[in-house]
Amino acid sequence: MEKLINLGYKALQTAQSSTAISFFEKVLKQEPQNKRARAGLATVMIQTDKHQAAIALLEPMIKEFPDDYTLKNNLAWVLATTRDPALRNGPRAIQLAQDALLSAPGDGHVWSTLAEAYAISGHYKKALRSAEQALQLGRASNMEAQLVEDYRQQVERCRKAAETTAILE
Repeated sequence: MEKLINLGYKALQTAQSSTAISFFEKVLKQEPQNKRARAGLATVMIQTDKHQAAIALLEPMIKEFPDDYTLKNNLAWVLATTRDPALRNGPRAIQLAQDALLSAPGDGHVWSTLAEAYAISGHYKKALRSAEQALQLGRASNMEAQLVEDYRQQVERCRKAAETTAILE
């Protein structure tokens, strides 16, 4: 099963979504509780904007694995960034991202997620501080250039939102 899971993650890394789904589903037919296959399938669902399916996979996993900060971060990301207003939930995204930060305060991904959660909840100054922290961590850890650029753009979006809100106050 591990070989199939590894193939699923390789397909995921090369944007072969349907292939990744196929590998993860094969594993889950044999081992429905396999954590890595479920997490991989949830990641594919996030990347292909199938957010309801991602939530359905992640919610029970968070209860089963309460110490896994990546599961909390992934669910927070979906709740903060989905375009579906019925699924978006800023306060829950903030809570999940903050919980994830307790376990991984040095993870730029979690800070970035927290920034998105604050932003959709209208907390633009907090969003800016969180985005700046993500960018700082990304630069310090020699993260891939595209991700650092994504964090830089997030900082700029948050800065503009915070400045605009300050003018209106």
